[in-house]
Amino acid sequence: MQGFVNLAVDIGHVILIMIPLICYLAGSGFIIGSLWSIYRITRGHGRERPWTPIVGIFIGSALFSFDQVLNAANATLGSSHTASMSGLTSYTADNVDPSNIVGITPQETWLNVITLFDPFFWAYGSAIVLWSLLEAKGQAQGHRRHSPSRIIVHFVFGVILLNTDVIAPAIMSHFSS
Repeated sequence: MQGFVNLAVDIGHVILIMIPLICYLAGSGFIIGSLWSIYRITRGHGRERPWTPIVGIFIGSALFSFDQVLNAANATLGSSHTASMSGLTSYTADNVDPSNIVGITPQETWLNVITLFDPFFWAYGSAIVLWSLLEAKGQAQGHRRHSPSRIIVHFVFGVILLNTDVIAPAIMSHFSS
């Protein structure tokens, strides 16, 4: 079990390394591309929707301040997690003690497993929120054929996945009472 937890935490570390890289590269590309689109529209050569460059600048700015977007979303759910893009957040896998992982009740066992995999949930939830922002840019340009509700659902469920350690006890207490 410890090896599986370590693997999940290591995958979480890789995702946490890739998220700032993707945010900075995509944010720079969105802003530079939007400025180029504004230039083309003013010269009469642009075939885009006139509001698309503004959306690109907005989403590029959101990608540059992605940690603040995550902190605001976490605060909305009442979580005390904080995100930072200035350095890697170091997670260490909890040592799995076979006598402690299995709780007295199934709810305790489930909460212990969620606690062990929390670093992975944090990284994967952040990646889903990032994906929703990238989908918003694709839809604004007309490259995606889905409704805006898909973007909203991805964002909301990404934030829920970020906060599994806050939401799971509330759900468990609802079913146990």
